[in-house]
Amino acid sequence: MLWIRFENRGREMDNEWKPKSLPFLGELHMIGLKVHKSEAEAVRRKLLSMRALSRRFKSLRVGDYVVFPLEREVKGLGEIIHASFQERKRTPPEIEGKFDIIGDIALISRAENEQEIAKELMKRKNIRVVAIRAGHREGEFRKMKIRLLAGENRLETIHRENKCVFKVNIGECFFDPRLSYERREVAKEVKENERVLDMFAGVGPFSIVIGKLSSPREIISVEKNQVAFSYLKHNIKLNKLDEKITPILGDSRDVVPVLPGKFHRIIMNLPERSKEFLPIAEEKLADGGVIYLYSIGESPEDVLNDIHMRVLGVRRVKSYSPKRYIFRVKLTR
Repeated sequence: MLWIRFENRGREMDNEWKPKSLPFLGELHMIGLKVHKSEAEAVRRKLLSMRALSRRFKSLRVGDYVVFPLEREVKGLGEIIHASFQERKRTPPEIEGKFDIIGDIALISRAENEQEIAKELMKRKNIRVVAIRAGHREGEFRKMKIRLLAGENRLETIHRENKCVFKVNIGECFFDPRLSYERREVAKEVKENERVLDMFAGVGPFSIVIGKLSSPREIISVEKNQVAFSYLKHNIKLNKLDEKITPILGDSRDVVPVLPGKFHRIIMNLPERSKEFLPIAEEKLADGGVIYLYSIGESPEDVLNDIHMRVLGVRRVKSYSPKRYIFRVKLTR
């Protein structure tokens, strides 16, 4: 077994602890991040965004916990420990970062070598279907054209994240696994006995994660897409949240104004059009409440340009297209 000694290189810009470059001898004893398995996927994506996860080594399963190999030490995500990690079989460069995993379906971006990529992905034990995005998201319900490449003939799957379970058909409903960490972060801000409104609930990812990870008094989940609404109701039961979440089928433009009372947290995850609904949301916001508005722009200034409420913060969530991003804007009165 080879031990790595860490040194502080003393760089003024980042001042991070980094391992020395050492030859690989089969197994390395290095720093890792220990988290509960229910939080593993969200933390993994966060580590990737921070460029702190070592892709060279396999994660460890220790009972109900997962230990991620780290390139450098991070704070606030879990327990830092030392552990031995085995080198993983390298992901071929031609498919690195070009696919999402939703349940047991690998969804890849358009590529010239799509059959080679599908063949490589089907070797993984956790993947039963490989599909490809055949176009951009279109229409009011953000549906995407998807074509099957390999595996079973289906687009329905069971996806797990943040102690929650979601049944979803990726050809009929919008679902983004890359928002797993974002959903957990929003859920952590919800306080006990607060009322929550999810204006564009989809199959329920925000509503259900909030219901599982926090203690709101009530969650109202509004969804216009009949297919997504059916999955929303199913997922509420699947996660045993019937007494906490109330699903409503309809357009938020019509539904929200007639809802009784005010809400402490309002989720507006419809980046392409959320600003159109902001006046309706503001009318339903309780004193001291917070709106989480997701919008698309090139910069925070671009997103905030036509917003007149008080801004509590802006966070860049993910890329949307070249030079454009999805931002989360926290607003209050």
